Amino acid sequence: MELDDFKPAGKADTIDVKNRKDVKVDPLQELIAEMKEKDKQENKVLLGIILVFGLFVVLYLSGMKLQKGAMQAGYAMLAGGFGLSLLFFLFKFLKQKKTDYTAPTLVFLREAERRYAYWTWQELVISGPLLVLMGWGGSIIVTSSFEKYYPGSILPGLIFIMVYIVATGVGYWAGKMQWDKSKRTIYKKIRRMKDDFSK
Repeated sequence: MELDDFKPAGKADTIDVKNRKDVKVDPLQELIAEMKEKDKQENKVLLGIILVFGLFVVLYLSGMKLQKGAMQAGYAMLAGGFGLSLLFFLFKFLKQKKTDYTAPTLVFLREAERRYAYWTWQELVISGPLLVLMGWGGSIIVTSSFEKYYPGSILPGLIFIMVYIVATGVGYWAGKMQWDKSKRTIYKKIRRMKDDFSK
């Protein structure tokens, strides 16, 4: 008799699938699964921004009716700035909700690269004028509010603009740090895979 005759029947052919390293996983499907999870999180963030901006639009439109002169113009600018920003994020939200994960691979990867990039040039072109509009409106409100304390002075408005520029810069930097933490890895995978498929 051989030693193998004493082994339990069927045990010799048992394969531990969990410990197998030769099981191949489709990199594209793995990336899509990762993106779907991240897209769900992003949609929640965008929806929150839309709701907050909608609230600001209502507040400034309501306040505009109670103001006169330059102060009313400032409120109108802020309401317009937040309103247009709301439309921008709403469009982004709806477009992302319609993401077609079954599109042709190269088409899907190119679109994904644009979605996962940190502020594309198109988004910067749109957001730039909106930031200027809201900053201008805010400076008018601040200048008008301090008119009785500093008649004819533009100093309060200038101080506001300086603070606004710094706050915008800090916001951009903080957003970039968050993007580095949550999206950069996926973005690199998308670009690398797109380059591979483009060859």
